[in-house]
Amino acid sequence: DEKEIVWTIQFQPSSSGYPITLSWDNTNLPFGSFFLKDIITGEIVNIDMKLQNNFSLTNEFINKLKIVYKEVYTATSSYNKDWDLVSVPLKAESMEVSSLFSESTSNAFYFEGSYKSTKNLENGKGYWLKFPENITQNIYGDKFTEPIKVKKGWNIIGGNNEEIPISNLSSNPAGIISSNIYGFDSGYSITDKLVPGYGYWVKTSEDGELNFSGSKVLSKINKNLLKINNEPFIKIPITANDGVGDTILLNVGLDSLATNGLDENLGEQELPPLPPLGAFDIRFNLPDTNMTTFSDYRFTEANCFEHEITYQLGDSSNGLSLSWDLPAGVTLKISDMFGGTIFNESFESGKGSYTITNTNINNAKLSICYSDKIFTEIKLELIPTEYSLSQNYPNPFNPTTKIRFGIPKESKVTLTVYNILGEKIIELVNQQLKVGYHEVEYNALEFSSGIYFYRLQAGDFVETKKMILLK
Repeated sequence: DEKEIVWTIQFQPSSSGYPITLSWDNTNLPFGSFFLKDIITGEIVNIDMKLQNNFSLTNEFINKLKIVYKEVYTATSSYNKDWDLVSVPLKAESMEVSSLFSESTSNAFYFEGSYKSTKNLENGKGYWLKFPENITQNIYGDKFTEPIKVKKGWNIIGGNNEEIPISNLSSNPAGIISSNIYGFDSGYSITDKLVPGYGYWVKTSEDGELNFSGSKVLSKINKNLLKINNEPFIKIPITANDGVGDTILLNVGLDSLATNGLDENLGEQELPPLPPLGAFDIRFNLPDTNMTTFSDYRFTEANCFEHEITYQLGDSSNGLSLSWDLPAGVTLKISDMFGGTIFNESFESGKGSYTITNTNINNAKLSICYSDKIFTEIKLELIPTEYSLSQNYPNPFNPTTKIRFGIPKESKVTLTVYNILGEKIIELVNQQLKVGYHEVEYNALEFSSGIYFYRLQAGDFVETKKMILLK
């Protein structure tokens, strides 16, 4: 049973009267919760003694206080001013928002196809909450280890009171995780762990459960095999800010392997839904899909491409500011979605910036044009004249290495790893690939040190090379 101890403090002021100041060393308090409370309701004075080291009592009608100790687990989290993603990492005595997050200034919003508000929170779920300032707070309670229930599509989840590497997440059914895991810190970013007290976005291909530990996760977040990565031929960073939130980095550019859809091989990643109104966000809408991303690369025979951005401004923002440094031979036009009737500005190569001051607008077009010289260079640079397989790098490696190969025409490609006995241990690639140079990152975390061979087969071309795993 939960252990509780109460100490009562009685005092009277000196001739100087109130306030009376109490001080303590909050760095040496042992396991459990310590609260300094009045003896009347426990709410007139209600101080978490682990979060501060002193208290000044000004109420002249109070001459008794109590210290209430409970033998429970503690989870400490810090949240940013304005919107943040939170979760409840312990089974608290009260799961009401007003009890757990008393300083929040908004309803708690969870996501089930759309945002919905609630006053009562659940373990394993994540929520949007708004805070008036940066805060640090404790949540007290018992551990929970139950699986996290998820529905098909995007979910906001939360972990328990221990830091959980993403590699330790498993799912039931296996392999239903279909996205990266995203946290929020004044903007979305991919995370490699679940930290107690915070909320995270994950997309699943069907209803199921996520568990906190598992020997192997056959899902997008830690496919031990394949990731075909190519640095785009032209990559143009565009920084965006609204003067209130943090800067968000966008990327546009040109590559012969790019499509109008999601090009994960070029680093494009599908983003979760927009945060609540009042939180700054900006992203590209990908043509022919309902997906959004921070990067949008294209390639066709046309010299100009239109990239559509969607954004929402933070509270009290005066507009969206964009800045860039265009390479030689590249020009940019920024216009509204109404034929350029509200704004329509063109920029030449080099550094530039532009602010959309109309705060009633939440989307725009970025039209980027490339010179004929750039198109000639990209074809020469990115179209191999023959099949090739490069030596992996680094070599020896531990535990990851990259393997690069060239395909002069669209081909069915397999890239397979064998042990020294000639036994097939893993297939890194088995798919139709377009013309170009491709790079696969191989993670051999599960395999022991030794000599291995990797074999590329594309059409009639076959080549094998040796690599060394040295742990």
